[in-house]
Amino acid sequence: GSTREAPGLGLPSRAPGERLLGAGGCLAPRKDCATLLAATALLRARGVAMQLAVAGDEVPRGKPAPDLFLEAAVRLGVEPEECLAVEDTPAGVASAVAAGMEVVAVDRGWFGAEALAEAGATAVVPRLTPAALLR
Repeated sequence: GSTREAPGLGLPSRAPGERLLGAGGCLAPRKDCATLLAATALLRARGVAMQLAVAGDEVPRGKPAPDLFLEAAVRLGVEPEECLAVEDTPAGVASAVAAGMEVVAVDRGWFGAEALAEAGATAVVPRLTPAALLR
């Protein structure tokens, strides 16, 4: 199919009827990933087919190594280049970029938009809004 861009981000947008697959990653051991699991449930409720979550104790190396993102792509059965990662730290952005993914960084005020962009983010947004990313 053709690639369209989401307004203002220059990122691919969803075609009508296209199913979005999702994966979440958490550096902590799976037992400590309650926030990730809650986010997974929220995304499912918004129409993203969350297939899995990858925890830090399930990959050999943590961020900024690409292992977590590469494992997520393998489990989803897609190439990393087909993925869009969402991150909020420079190490996370660098990890996803090293995996070959496009990255939207959410600037929560911890590191600053400049640091997230320097780490390789495709776009930096002040907050994650489904309207901007999931059209």
